[in-house]
Amino acid sequence: MPQPKLKREILRRTRQFHSRRYLHERITSADMILIVEKGSLPRTATKGNVRRKATEEAYRTLLDKIYGTEWTGTS
Repeated sequence: MPQPKLKREILRRTRQFHSRRYLHERITSADMILIVEKGSLPRTATKGNVRRKATEEAYRTLLDKIYGTEWTGTS
């Protein structure tokens, strides 16, 4: 499936879920969705969960472009 079509489908399928979220929690545009290659997200060795901090670091440039912010590495 082409990326633009996949992004629109993700938005369509999550629309009902997002209607119950606060405005700042919603994905409001297909431009906010990143499609990455299968197996490219850093995972934990034991359970295989996605390592959030490592993922944010790996995709920092793209995330900064989407959100228009500089990442400081602090929460």
